[in-house]
Amino acid sequence: MILFALWILAALATACSTRLDIIPTLAICSAFFLAGLMSDYFFGKRAEAGSWWASALYTVTPNWQLFWLADALESGKSTFHWAYVGKAFGYLAGYAGAALAVGAALFEERELS
Repeated sequence: MILFALWILAALATACSTRLDIIPTLAICSAFFLAGLMSDYFFGKRAEAGSWWASALYTVTPNWQLFWLADALESGKSTFHWAYVGKAFGYLAGYAGAALAVGAALFEERELS
């Protein structure tokens, strides 16, 4: 499951690296990582309350809590279900696909020298 999170972070880094140098790419990936760790706290409750801006930011920010299997097991379920891994894989496919599509669109107009 942690590998899924790393793949999303790699897709974000690839999208950023099409236009930016190493340091800005690292800063943006670090910011996405930290914001994703706190996305439930910052945007989750407000998005459930009906705030449109919190819902938009909650959608754009990766939710790393989905990939920690210990949190899912601690929530009262003592068994492991493969449906949880399938849900995490679907989230990975959608988020990484969107990040790589943005990266491809940014790279399309880049002039290579």
